[in-house]
Amino acid sequence: MILGRAFAFISFSFFVSSVNAGEIGAKLNTQIELLPSCSINGQIVENNTVNLNFGNIDFGEVSSAFSGVLDASLVNNGNAGFQIQCAGISTVKVIFGAGNNDSNVPSSFSQNYYHALTNGTSFVAYNLLYGLNKQVIKSNEVFIFNDMNIKKNIDIFGQAINDGSRISKGEYRDVVPITIEF
Repeated sequence: MILGRAFAFISFSFFVSSVNAGEIGAKLNTQIELLPSCSINGQIVENNTVNLNFGNIDFGEVSSAFSGVLDASLVNNGNAGFQIQCAGISTVKVIFGAGNNDSNVPSSFSQNYYHALTNGTSFVAYNLLYGLNKQVIKSNEVFIFNDMNIKKNIDIFGQAINDGSRISKGEYRDVVPITIEF
């Protein structure tokens, strides 16, 4: 869900002056005001826009008993991360919500990993990471971005882990909602 302002406000005023015999007076006043808006991955967002796709993190194919850490980047239409720019807005708040499977992170990784991928049967622990220093993003963590008149690239990475324990075959997924307030 996107919260913010992306309206075109149009107001019309109609004033009638006092009417004397033989004269009619009227004054029309029109005002158009464009409020600030944001562009995410080149798409203009409107107030309360929902279901934008920020991209995918694809860890690739692995064996059902993989061991170690897998790293991947968020990719959206060939770009790494996602881009955001807001005309006339100085500060934007980005909130990364809880994933659909956060309550099913395998217990051996639950101290350091906050999300889980699933194929409907098995679960694989993973984290979302932000920026070049790869800061771990916890559920409902808030990031504040300033100077939004300049396009910002928000670099997001994923890191999945397994200890060699067998997982069932299949395609593993999770969905993490992102809220952008401006």
